Amino acid sequence: MLNRTRTRIAWTAFLLALFLLPGLASAQIPKKPDQKCINNINKGAAKVAKAQAGDNSACVKDYGKEKVPSAAACVTSDPKGKVAKAISKIKTSDCTGGAAPSFLPGLRTDSAAIGNAMTGKDLALIHDLFGIDLDVSIVDAAVDKAGAKCQAAVAKAVGKCQDAKLSTLNSCKKDHLKNASSSIPQELQDTCMGSGTGGIPDGKGKIQKKCGRDFDLAKKCSGTATPLDDLIPGCAPGATA
Repeated sequence: MLNRTRTRIAWTAFLLALFLLPGLASAQIPKKPDQKCINNINKGAAKVAKAQAGDNSACVKDYGKEKVPSAAACVTSDPKGKVAKAISKIKTSDCTGGAAPSFLPGLRTDSAAIGNAMTGKDLALIHDLFGIDLDVSIVDAAVDKAGAKCQAAVAKAVGKCQDAKLSTLNSCKKDHLKNASSSIPQELQDTCMGSGTGGIPDGKGKIQKKCGRDFDLAKKCSGTATPLDDLIPGCAPGATA
């Protein structure tokens, strides 16, 4: 079970919800400029997360093939500048002046702060999966080719699963803001994050595909010399966030 991974992804959903919910004191409907501000922030934040997840999976793969000297250094170095580019493109210009949501005084509108939150979440996620010291936990393909391939595949799959959850969540929030009769925080949470034991509504099956059908550990990690629990400690029985 991906206990740690699922917890981290759920926390991410909560984090993005915080971009919307702080300071919301009344059941008023956000005006179009407010909606534009909120939607742009959520969209930009998800792209930052996707870029960092891409770095994570690439670094795990490259370190296993001895293409980079350190996996730990690689995941924080933004090797191709994609993370910095995504952060620079978070559009907050609609969140200033008269367009700033007056009912959301706690809304984060600083692209650097949003970027740091999202990259920090993804860096924590890769350590949740493989352990504190990536340079120790990522196996050498020369020693265990199947094991290295397994770790790279899992890192990539987790990134795609997370992206599916964030994009689905953001779409739900966008639709809710546009069509809802009110913007009560609990109503938004129940609608887009699920009430009770429910999860993010997945009408198009995107989450089911990327986090279920495409996430087949038995297929991705067959024939490894290293035990699966050692390859992916975050998936081991009893692992908790």
